[in-house]
Amino acid sequence: MIARFAAKLSDMFQSEEAKVRRLLEPGLDKTPRQLFGGVDDDYWLWLLTEGYRKYPELQKILPGMPEERVQLQSNGLSGDVALRDAWNFYKVMKGIYAKHAGNLADARVIVDFGVGWARMIRFFLKDVEPQTLWGIDHYDKVIEVSKQTCKWGNFELIAPFPPTKFADASVDLVYAYSVFSHLSEEAHLKWIAEFGRILRPGGMLIATTWARDFLLRCRAARKDTRPEFWTTHLPRIFVDTDRWLAHYDNGGYCYETDVAQYGDVAHYLGETAIPKAYVQQQWGKHLQFVDFIDDHKVTPQNIIVMKKT
Repeated sequence: MIARFAAKLSDMFQSEEAKVRRLLEPGLDKTPRQLFGGVDDDYWLWLLTEGYRKYPELQKILPGMPEERVQLQSNGLSGDVALRDAWNFYKVMKGIYAKHAGNLADARVIVDFGVGWARMIRFFLKDVEPQTLWGIDHYDKVIEVSKQTCKWGNFELIAPFPPTKFADASVDLVYAYSVFSHLSEEAHLKWIAEFGRILRPGGMLIATTWARDFLLRCRAARKDTRPEFWTTHLPRIFVDTDRWLAHYDNGGYCYETDVAQYGDVAHYLGETAIPKAYVQQQWGKHLQFVDFIDDHKVTPQNIIVMKKT
């Protein structure tokens, strides 16, 4: 029995290895889309995680990972957990784009706003060619990391406030995962106007923000005696919880920052919860409202979907 089980494991390994070899047959000079464009999303995640660690050939073509400290500083996640979190939102975005805009493969310019260490943008490499992808961020160190770990796509440092270099009506999709959950009202209004400028008619903005329950999370954090390092500032913000909840329920923009946490960028970065009514009123001045997804079973943050008419 042990011998049969070992033989079965060997067959499974050979089958897995053979599949990887077949995918790489066209050569390592090909783009990820040319090699992996036909694989499904689940196998794509495997290739970028376990497969990457197992097969050196994949390491020569697929994006790598920065050191754990860099990963954790981004959003408190690292390793496969961080990639799976990004992969989940990537799948949700693809579904939204297909429903409201069309085939993602036809997109000519896709912008990852707040690209961080490129954990999200890598998933699009099987859907479009690398020149389609632009990762932009105001933090120079993560742009350096992205260029070092991902040889595909374009990574560019931007100022904290617009404009960007993109031409009017030149972008098909802008997405921002856990970015508008940190922008001051001034910064976020300027960026919404900028995305209204650069999106093509029919182009989409898909962004996330903290939900109403984040205000309650800050209150609960005041009783946490062993907080994670990225949550130590939460007890110091939104202190008058009931007032902030009422402000959110009345369609108000909820933003507070903490200088000890955000330092010299605290004038435009902090923690932000944006209600649907505010989105419809303010974002609607530049883009058409499509959807507001408030469901933690879909993503940890609320999803805002806008379209350029």
